Amino acid sequence: MRPKDKTRPSTDTSPSPSKNSDTSAATAIAPAMRAILADYIDPAQLAKELGVSQRTVARWYAIRIGPPRVTLGRRPMYKRTSVTAWIERQERDPAAVGTAKRRRA
Repeated sequence: MRPKDKTRPSTDTSPSPSKNSDTSAATAIAPAMRAILADYIDPAQLAKELGVSQRTVARWYAIRIGPPRVTLGRRPMYKRTSVTAWIERQERDPAAVGTAKRRRA
């Protein structure tokens, strides 16, 4: 049986200040970015709020029937006012649904 090594390195997982000097600047910018993007939601949040899957939101975008979106870097984002306007455009008058002329086959 081996004796326990008393010279083990500490298991302190706190970041050292010298390694994260540039991270502190990033965290200072984060609240400002949140303020700028306050009116935007990501596809996961949009899907949750509309009660559909994320795949449905992606499919709407792919076939160009969904709400308009903006891509910031690689992140797609939806502006809440644009989503609201898109939902309003989806409304149809129930009385006018059956009145359109149908094409004969």
